[in-house]
Amino acid sequence: MNQATIKNYSNFDYLRAISAVVVFISHLFQIFWMPVVGSDHPLSHLMHHASVVAVLTFFVLSGYVIAMSLNRNLGINNGKFHETEYFVSRIIRIYPPFIFSILLVVFIYIIVNVLKLPGTTSPLSTAMDVYQAREYFTLNFREILTAFALLNGLEQMNGPLWSLYIEVRMYIFAGLLVLIINSGRGSFKQISSTLLFLVLARSFIQNPVTIHYASWWLVGSAFFIGYESSTPRVKLISAISIAILFGTIIFSTQEKVSDTILAFFFIFTVFAIAMNTRWLLGSFMKKIANYSYSLYIIHFPITLFVYSLYLLLIDNHDIYMRLIFSTTLFFLIMQFSRSVASHLEDTKTFKKVFYSIFKRKIQPL
Repeated sequence: MNQATIKNYSNFDYLRAISAVVVFISHLFQIFWMPVVGSDHPLSHLMHHASVVAVLTFFVLSGYVIAMSLNRNLGINNGKFHETEYFVSRIIRIYPPFIFSILLVVFIYIIVNVLKLPGTTSPLSTAMDVYQAREYFTLNFREILTAFALLNGLEQMNGPLWSLYIEVRMYIFAGLLVLIINSGRGSFKQISSTLLFLVLARSFIQNPVTIHYASWWLVGSAFFIGYESSTPRVKLISAISIAILFGTIIFSTQEKVSDTILAFFFIFTVFAIAMNTRWLLGSFMKKIANYSYSLYIIHFPITLFVYSLYLLLIDNHDIYMRLIFSTTLFFLIMQFSRSVASHLEDTKTFKKVFYSIFKRKIQPL
């Protein structure tokens, strides 16, 4: 692996940390402050654009890191793809915090309904609000099941999950593609993987939104391939792929084309800088990166819940109390996410438990 990649890989952790915090702040602003200032306020536009860029950065980062993981898998195993190690690593990384987020949503839904908080029998707003992030807390058993399968669901109470669902499909997509290429021609493994791959590809094609974000993810993968390869031909193919993906992104965007172009070149520039420099605030950003995933998938339902309490207990027009509530909540959720991650993002421990159960040797992926 390119030594610059190893040296500056921590910069990707910092990017992930920054992106997670930006998304959290934008949702905190959306839920607590947009009801006061409205969606047309300059700060609302700023928060929207910042969160869009942050989410897109997540997708590009994910594509890059998964391509690197696949490359390492092949390297460790002498060119043979160990699909079990790859998919198990993804499951162990994703599911423990994700299951906690599902339980958290169910718990909050029960509490708000038992206490009859705003958002249950009455809207999650007041008559003076000019915007509301959600009108009611809604939940049903079917969406719990589909969410557990990482298909869809729970977005009403946990908005950020939509991006996780797309990201997981890309994990599967990439793993299947490598498995098809790496399996023996005409083998059952290759045929079954190809069928699954085609089914997944069909689901992408049918949804322009999925195509858009999948294209961002693939840009990250192509960037890794081009950066790591020393072969001019591979670098050229990577550059052509990025250009084609850029066209797909522009064609499928739901934002202004000019904003999408700016976002693309901004993210591309940030990545180029991250690959070639060492950033400051290393230890601080590293700590946040360690719980960025937990922060990303648990902050939204907690913020909605606290806002419901705020509407019940506090005069909605008291700006100072709104500021105190939202600021205090920011630090509480950051600390809570850190605590959750310390137990549920301990992938080494979960991996040891998994392989001890199934009596398999741990691969250092």
